[in-house]
Amino acid sequence: MIRLHTAVLGAVALLVTLVAGAPALAGPHDDAISGESGEPGSKWEIGYALGLSTALSANVTAGVELKDFEGKAYAIPGLYVTLGAGKRLNIGTAFGLNGKADDFQLKTIVEYEMF
Repeated sequence: MIRLHTAVLGAVALLVTLVAGAPALAGPHDDAISGESGEPGSKWEIGYALGLSTALSANVTAGVELKDFEGKAYAIPGLYVTLGAGKRLNIGTAFGLNGKADDFQLKTIVEYEMF
């Protein structure tokens, strides 16, 4: 992930990101996972993300992201919660914005800093 720009406009932060990565998990019908070799994770996805967020409290941030990976566009509202020193939880839902995207996904990211 390459963060291209971050701007803070009052209480709202804007984030523009270029994202490239290989999906970690695949379902049996997920064409985006299978590359030429047919191995899970063998095809990298390239896309972008735009996000707006605002702090609700010292430990909770609410936001919305717009993401597009290989033509699959999503709107993702969510919460980012700091659980303690170096521990964070990101939860949200993704709604597909076009015919290539899934209609609905749940998103959960757990972060733990080791250093």
